[in-house]
Amino acid sequence: MALGRRKPVKQQDLFITAVDLPRSDGHVFFAKLNQLLEGAGFDAWIEKLCGPYYSQVRGRPGILPGVYFRMLLVGYFEGIQSQRGIAWRCADSLSIRQFLGLKLTDHSPDHSSLTVTRERLPETVHASVFEWVLRLANERKLLGGKTVAVDSTTLEADAAMKSIVRRDTGDDWVSGTDTEAKIAKMKDGTTHLAYKAEHVVDLGSGMILGAEITPADMHDTKSLEDSLHKAQIHLEEAGSNIEIRDVAADKGYHSTEALTELSEHTNYRSYIPEPKSTEGRTWSKTTLKQRKAVLANRRRAKGNKGRKLQRMRSEKVERTFAHVLETGGGRRCRLRGTEKIQKRYFLMTAAYNVGGVMRMLFGIGTSRSVQGMMGGFLAGYLACKTLWLALQRGWGAPWRPILRFQRHFRGAMIEFRNRSEPTQIARSSTGC
Repeated sequence: MALGRRKPVKQQDLFITAVDLPRSDGHVFFAKLNQLLEGAGFDAWIEKLCGPYYSQVRGRPGILPGVYFRMLLVGYFEGIQSQRGIAWRCADSLSIRQFLGLKLTDHSPDHSSLTVTRERLPETVHASVFEWVLRLANERKLLGGKTVAVDSTTLEADAAMKSIVRRDTGDDWVSGTDTEAKIAKMKDGTTHLAYKAEHVVDLGSGMILGAEITPADMHDTKSLEDSLHKAQIHLEEAGSNIEIRDVAADKGYHSTEALTELSEHTNYRSYIPEPKSTEGRTWSKTTLKQRKAVLANRRRAKGNKGRKLQRMRSEKVERTFAHVLETGGGRRCRLRGTEKIQKRYFLMTAAYNVGGVMRMLFGIGTSRSVQGMMGGFLAGYLACKTLWLALQRGWGAPWRPILRFQRHFRGAMIEFRNRSEPTQIARSSTGC
């Protein structure tokens, strides 16, 4: 092969034939995802839902609703935080442009168009997309809902601590750039302006049934009942007739008032561990109903079923946070205000649920799963080949083939992990 020479870039041709335009074979994951969405009639459904929010007689054509929501799905699967980053990725990748349904001569939407579309569509439309995905999972018998787990985490707001100013009343501090963000301690021990995200997760399937954004200073015991009610509404809108029955949560959700409110609903049974600080408590300031609720929860939480649910909770709920916030790019908010963040978060959790459906149908749940599958196949092939050669050649002592197998397998797995790491995409420090 001869060495080529890079020539200076001259003025491009004014006319280019369709044969000369670049083409892409497409991305396997996004091609399968498009197949799933089109087969379920997503575009026709979402255009009918969004129709009342667009003018029918005046104005230039906006982004198609199907393109808008697909771009937000790309943001989750590619781990992009900001809308600028999403717009850049969609404009740069031929396979993603094919996923969006854009022609080679079409301009992909920019970040400002995403902002206008998000402000035009209310929160109920984004919640309906979240429920549509749950309906898709329910039709494929993936959705349970009888036993759920609840947990929350903090999201870093798009506002700096140095921007806080004193309120006129002198009661509290408030951010000058994001008035709804609250001062909170993050998971890594630092203090930031933040919001709180609360997940209600089906312990049977791992699907997210509810994802609510609340102020960071709202205690978990205050938001528990509302999150369960909204998760039940999402289930009903998804066409499921299952009612939430067993509720598992960590010690942060334990309080006499919260347990009493849950006991008033005949279909809720709580499995919440009791903090050590409440052991040996006195009941002089509590009513008989409150005492019965606390003792019944204590008995259930200490039983075998309660311990089992806690193990499942720590596994499956934390997994949803890892996918949505860490690999999905949702830990740092790029929007300001609870309503705007809630709209984006509905789509991120909907994308997580879509990944579960994709994993059941096609064996791949994220856009990087194909690389992982190839890396795993390569590692397994190299390990088996090494072991076979070792046994065939009879290298020295009987344990040497095993040692060589372990060494080569470890090297293959390190190469697999390096290939499976999420690609760092250029992200903007500001978002719309």
